[in-house]
Amino acid sequence: MSGSDRKLRCTSDTDEAFGDPSVINITPETKVFHLSYEKEKTSFHQINTVYKRYSLSQLKSVKKHSKVSVWFTKNGRNADIIVLSDPVNTDSESVKADGAYVEKKELNGTVISIGKETFVISKINTYDDKKNGGQIAESTDIHITVKYKKDLKVTVCDAYNQGTKTSCRKGSLKDLKKDRSVLLKGTVRDKIFYAESVTVYIFHK
Repeated sequence: MSGSDRKLRCTSDTDEAFGDPSVINITPETKVFHLSYEKEKTSFHQINTVYKRYSLSQLKSVKKHSKVSVWFTKNGRNADIIVLSDPVNTDSESVKADGAYVEKKELNGTVISIGKETFVISKINTYDDKKNGGQIAESTDIHITVKYKKDLKVTVCDAYNQGTKTSCRKGSLKDLKKDRSVLLKGTVRDKIFYAESVTVYIFHK
């Protein structure tokens, strides 16, 4: 995320590295707050939620990867309230590529075309179903090019009973076929996913 006193540019969690940034318009009436969590001095286990008012000029120095929540008036195009919070520290694994460390990522999708040492997927977003439990999968219009090496590690999971039962085995590149669901692990550079391993899901009736 990047910002100024007139606009914020950010992507949603589901867009990851592949979605186009959204532009949030800001007016002088927009209220900005910073959310932080502080331990209670008298109780080690108690965490206090603290909101601090920010000026619009402070948006220029917002940290990259900060979290942002935005409230709009119904049918409005300008932000009414913006709440920022610092980037979350994660223990995700990283690898060195082209002299720099990049974070390893996972990506869900459906294969839509296959080429030589590359294929294209339609990205699938997953959400936690807070009402009924489990997860909800949703196809998107985001198409992502995946590149891989000949020694790509392939695992095949045969799924039965609408995916409630699975049995996994070692697979091969021949298992990469159009319309099959895949779970990829690898790194992202310039909106290309470099796969290190792939799990192919084959659904049986």
